[in-house]
Amino acid sequence: IVDKIYDSKGNLRARMEPLVAGQNAQQIIDSKNAYLMTTMLRGVITSGTAKPANALGRYDIAGKTGTTDDNKDVWFVGYSPKVVTAVYVGYDTPRQISKRAFGGTIALPVWVDYMRFALHGSTLQVPPRLTPRTGVDNLHNERPLLPSNRRSVNTERELKPVQPSKKESNQKFDNLF
Repeated sequence: IVDKIYDSKGNLRARMEPLVAGQNAQQIIDSKNAYLMTTMLRGVITSGTAKPANALGRYDIAGKTGTTDDNKDVWFVGYSPKVVTAVYVGYDTPRQISKRAFGGTIALPVWVDYMRFALHGSTLQVPPRLTPRTGVDNLHNERPLLPSNRRSVNTERELKPVQPSKKESNQKFDNLF
C-alpha cells in the first residue's frame, strides 16, 4: 500500500489517507446490515468453503469463495475490520484452470498467506453481538428490533421447513416446462 510519495530530493509530494466510514468517508450501509452480512460471511470461514482460513486463528475475518461454472476463474474476497483483500486466479485468455479448481482450493490459500502477513501483530477485534433490544451491541442510537411488548426471543426456530412429498415436488417442476 502506498501511503506517501517522495521525489528524488526527498521532498514529500503526496500523502494518502485511507477512507474510513464515518470519519472521512460516507457510511454506505446500515450497521445492522453490515453485522448480518459479516455474520453470514463469517460462516463461510467457520464452516463453509473457506474453512482452511481458520488456520489464521482469528474470529474477526469473513469472506466468500467463488468459482465460474466452467472452472475458468476462481476467487476469494475476504476481510477483517481493518483489511479487505481480493484474490483472483484465471488466465488472460479464458481457459479452464483445472476441473478441480475452486475458490476455496486455489485462491483461498493465497489470501491466507497474504492475510497472515497483513494482520501480523494486529489485535483481534471483538465483533458486536446481536441482542433482542438493539439488534447490535456496541453501536449507539439503534432502534429496537423487537416490538416493545415482546420481552424475549425464542431461541428455537419459529418457522420450521416443511419437506414436500415426492409427488408434490415433481408436480411443481412439471409445471415449469
